[in-house]
Amino acid sequence: ICCGDAPPTNFPTVSPTASPTTTAPSSVTSLPNLPTLPPTNAPTASPGLCDSSQTLKATTIAGYSCAPLYQIDSTVGGTEQACTDVSGQWIPYNCATADGHYRENGGDDWE
Repeated sequence: ICCGDAPPTNFPTVSPTASPTTTAPSSVTSLPNLPTLPPTNAPTASPGLCDSSQTLKATTIAGYSCAPLYQIDSTVGGTEQACTDVSGQWIPYNCATADGHYRENGGDDWE
């Protein structure tokens, strides 16, 4: 729910194009000679909910929690009815909030 494909990146294209096309170019613009950079370390997993190839959908609703105690949560089986039964208020939270909670509580090591 909270993670999606990374946004597209810019790739060189035939230069110039008069207008957008629906077909792929047969050749690409040549790139300038750039210095060769030393190898980098292998990518590491993101410490958040999403891996490094994904983007966080910050405003998407991630789940619901029961206020004021917050011990009933939809991500661990809590229901609106259970919240109502204890006179709580069923409150939505977004993916940015879930990601912050995940990071603050140890990420993958939390459970």
